[in-house]
Amino acid sequence: MASTINTASALLGNLGTGGLSGTDPYARVNKALLAQNASLQKLSANIGSDQAKLSALGKLSSSLFDFQQVAQSLSGGGLTTGASSSNTNVLSALTNANAKAGTANIEVKQLASAQVQTSKALASADTAIGLGTLNVSVNGKTTSLRIDESNNTLNGIAKALQAIGVDAAVSKSGKGYALEVTAKPGLSNTVALGAAGDTAFGAILNFSQTKAAQNAQLTVDGKAVQSDSNVVTGVIPGVALALKATGKSTVTVAQDDKQIGSNIANFVEAFNSLNSKLRGFASADLKTDPALQQVSTRLQQLAGSPGLARIGLTVGANGNLSVDNTKLQAALTADPAGVGRLFVDNGNGVADRFSDAIGQFLGSSGVVAREQASVSREITSLSNKKDQLNKALSVQSQLLAQQYGSGANPTGTSSLFDFLA
Repeated sequence: MASTINTASALLGNLGTGGLSGTDPYARVNKALLAQNASLQKLSANIGSDQAKLSALGKLSSSLFDFQQVAQSLSGGGLTTGASSSNTNVLSALTNANAKAGTANIEVKQLASAQVQTSKALASADTAIGLGTLNVSVNGKTTSLRIDESNNTLNGIAKALQAIGVDAAVSKSGKGYALEVTAKPGLSNTVALGAAGDTAFGAILNFSQTKAAQNAQLTVDGKAVQSDSNVVTGVIPGVALALKATGKSTVTVAQDDKQIGSNIANFVEAFNSLNSKLRGFASADLKTDPALQQVSTRLQQLAGSPGLARIGLTVGANGNLSVDNTKLQAALTADPAGVGRLFVDNGNGVADRFSDAIGQFLGSSGVVAREQASVSREITSLSNKKDQLNKALSVQSQLLAQQYGSGANPTGTSSLFDFLA
């Protein structure tokens, strides 16, 4: 507390030895406080930038993991195995290394859905709604978000929620603007929201549930299955089921060298999707980020493998893989086993190397994890500095108020606290 008072006293010193006396004390008070408010605004902007960066790093990690899953699915018998659905409107199926030939009769009785919660509506998404704390609980873990002057609007709170990985957005309806929080699908992923603060804050952030969560329900060869996701794994060995609608379908798994071309196409599609996301990160919140640069460089090196070029897969100017189908089909006809070994070869194939590289990126000591930890530390440091400055300004305002109370109001209209806005 002593250091806070000392800071406030130093700031008061900027007013001059005459305290609040003088020809224009308001101008001198204004000058002293605005300098500190500018520092607060700069700290808030830096915290917001870091929060956006941390959120983007989380999305980068998720995108890399998704592609790694596709690369790993080609190992073992995955490259030469395919699954088909008799009713693609109900579900589609994708095999991995553990898939075995066979059939399964599936009935989808209910799709998984996500919980949706909505705040009270306001006339504007940028109206200040008071101060407080928003407690967010997901899967037993609670995060407390401090809502202050830097983010106490619907748009500001949405960004704060996004920074901790919660899907939040401001929606507009006939009633005005409201904050909408959407959980991940399934009963186990519901989000509990609790607001603690002043009256206005609590009233606006008194969320109501507009859509309840539910699990997917299906039967596989008569056996009942529940899943909190519409992508169901583990019920058919080596097969992932992507549920789309209620209804019945028969899934057939077959091993055939003809599947190699189809699975390579899936691999290329997944790589190009990842590359598009990486370009998006590079043009926004992860611009010049060293982790993203290292990831992108390594993946492009792997995509440019001479072996891929020999079967018709080349890297274009935008970093995407393109396929010369004539060249690929000729390679598959001449030596399907050789094409298979190019992708999966006891850990030395292209798909193997992609999977290993991403595993290194995402490991606890990997470049992505290190960058996330670094940004988190910076957010903590900046938040502490902001708290200290807020406390100093609070004491300063009290001391100024005491001096103001003993002096005359030169204009008769303004209040000292007008300068603190």
